[in-house]
Amino acid sequence: MLGSSLSVGSGYRIVLDAAARGIPIAVVNRGHSRGDAHATIRIDDDLCDVLPAVLRVPLRRLAG
Repeated sequence: MLGSSLSVGSGYRIVLDAAARGIPIAVVNRGHSRGDAHATIRIDDDLCDVLPAVLRVPLRRLAG
């Protein structure tokens, strides 16, 4: 999920469901968010700055 606010219930419920299923969660946000406690990785930055760099990484490297 990209560009969703974790301050609304629907976005936060997706994070809670993913965490319960053991799905890795990346939170990219300036400052604190409600999803931080469930994040596998947390990046304190703007999504519009981070996403282009992530998209340049080959998918096989992301899959581990």
